[in-house]
Amino acid sequence: MAKAMVSEEAIRKLNTFSTQDRISKEVFDLLALGKLSTKDTSGKFQTEVDGLLNELQKTHGDCRSSIVQLLQKLRDLKLGRFIIGRIKKKSRMEWYVDPASVGKAAQGKLNKLEFEFNPEADLNGNPPMIPYEFLLRSNLRISFSVPEDITHSEAERFSAYIRSCLIIKES
Repeated sequence: MAKAMVSEEAIRKLNTFSTQDRISKEVFDLLALGKLSTKDTSGKFQTEVDGLLNELQKTHGDCRSSIVQLLQKLRDLKLGRFIIGRIKKKSRMEWYVDPASVGKAAQGKLNKLEFEFNPEADLNGNPPMIPYEFLLRSNLRISFSVPEDITHSEAERFSAYIRSCLIIKES
């Protein structure tokens, strides 16, 4: 089965973004080199804002907001999911396409991009969900799903919600 392709309009916008300012051009140049993107344990490419910032602040000073704005534009093109850092996790882009190809397309060196994302990922920006089954009773199994990136406080809130739904019969 053929992989889904990124639209031609999205590729044109990449070209436009790369010519808008020097920081955007340099971000795409760094992405094209493929040095700042890593694969996580699930095989998805990720690029940390701090990694880009470390490279660019040598010549541009503190340009974090420009980097974040560009990554959010790329998210809006459905090229990945921008994740705001929490606690020990850093702000990053989780890519639905190979980030080196994104950089090369922005440079005008590629005119086609294939999606590499997990088919369970939601292109509307929602995180992939992890399904769970729980044996509540010997003859009753319940199912539910939670976001792949659920936080401890979200899990606590979810468990409080489940507790609030119960009507316990005294026996």
